[in-house]
Amino acid sequence: MTTATFTPDVVACRLAATSKKQLLQQLSTMAAAHAGLCDRKVLSAIISREKLGSTGIGNGLALPHAILTSATRPVTLLATLETPVDFGSPDNMPVEVMALVLGADEDSNGYLSTVNAVSRILHQRHAQLRDARSEADIRSALEEPQIVAA
Repeated sequence: MTTATFTPDVVACRLAATSKKQLLQQLSTMAAAHAGLCDRKVLSAIISREKLGSTGIGNGLALPHAILTSATRPVTLLATLETPVDFGSPDNMPVEVMALVLGADEDSNGYLSTVNAVSRILHQRHAQLRDARSEADIRSALEEPQIVAA
């Protein structure tokens, strides 16, 4: 067993979005601004990944992710939503908590490890994240290390 933490680069609490498309546009803009990337390229990469299959992972969670050739390091974002949004999840539950992971082209192993760790932490901390009323609440919910299988 090992411990894992997830400290997102960007946090958004109670993000207002009415559709999956609008939500992905907002997340792309926020992540791109943080990382100095082109928001159109970020959105294009995320939409290309979504076309392979929804990144809604069930239980009100989504984990959109993509690799960008222009990224020099991983970028992570965690957002809770004001109103749940249909994301095409396998259980048909609308999404209320989501994390975005962008990976650097030269570090695909690190990217996949990050996606895996974030998925586990989202599942473990879903209730605390969903109930968060501020960015500080979100960060507090993520502070305690999580025990994960090695």
